Amino acid sequence: MDSLSSGPVAEVLQRLHQQAEAADAPLQAYMSEATNGEAISQFIEAETKDLAGLYHGLAGNFLNVSPEFGRFLYMCARSCKAKRIVEFGSSMGISAIYMAAALRDMGAAA
Repeated sequence: MDSLSSGPVAEVLQRLHQQAEAADAPLQAYMSEATNGEAISQFIEAETKDLAGLYHGLAGNFLNVSPEFGRFLYMCARSCKAKRIVEFGSSMGISAIYMAAALRDMGAAA
């Protein structure tokens, strides 16, 4: 059993992923309407027209790691037997929770 399967960490991660999914839904809908190349072109065009406005509109998005990628981060930290992890986050701390859980599950003080 690990921290990601049950208990307070699992509950917090589930809640945060649900909130992120709801917050990011408009962005996901926008991105899914076009192919990758089209989406990139549209994004660059929007940046050119209104750089500050575009990023101000994205400020409410979590842009966090997925549950699958979070589990990957957790497994990487566990597999290399990390004793310390330094993260310079750019979102809401979800990836930090996965890595802190890895440290905790290995017996380190997180």
